[in-house]
Amino acid sequence: MPWPVEAKYVAECEVNLGTTLPNSYRAATIAENGGEVICGNDAWKLHPICDKSSKKRFKRTANDVDRETKAMDKMAKLRCLYCRKWNR
Repeated sequence: MPWPVEAKYVAECEVNLGTTLPNSYRAATIAENGGEVICGNDAWKLHPICDKSSKKRFKRTANDVDRETKAMDKMAKLRCLYCRKWNR
């Protein structure tokens, strides 16, 4: 179930990511934090923005965009290290 998120949490996420989110995505996230986008035959799950306004919302947003992006970046760096090691 989607729920709104305060703009200050979106701004905090942008600072943590080191980028600015597109205005349309930012507005949609503020209105409905996370959720799903259907495009043709594809369904895309959107990670929420970390919402620290209450314990309940914090738990619901544990898989936030910032955390998931950093985890994927770390995995990509590990893959590069393994590739270099095995391609010697």
